[in-house]
Amino acid sequence: GNESLEIVVVDAIYSQPADVEAMFNKLRYAPLSTYFAEFADAPQALDRIAGAILDEAAEKAATLPKTKTLAIFGHAIYSNACARLLATSLGAPEDQIRALEAVNLGEAEGFRVAGEA
Repeated sequence: GNESLEIVVVDAIYSQPADVEAMFNKLRYAPLSTYFAEFADAPQALDRIAGAILDEAAEKAATLPKTKTLAIFGHAIYSNACARLLATSLGAPEDQIRALEAVNLGEAEGFRVAGEA
């Protein structure tokens, strides 16, 4: 077994602010670029929820034994938004950010964002 595996719940993943819920109800599962083209406030709204998720994940990760890998699972749009915000924060090149925004995640898919903070 893997004694170093720890599972914690990040409650922010389960929040659905009204503005994001309205966007999702219209577009459903779509790339972030589609959300950004359709709704002028999508970047800010999705950055806000991604920031809340990543902040809570970081707080909870700080209580765990030191690790080099942190996996976050959740809503596909939130996963995309978290990956985008994290990649942007780590200084990823603009072409990589745009490529990330064009991805429409399928079932059990995700992103690997690596870098030094």
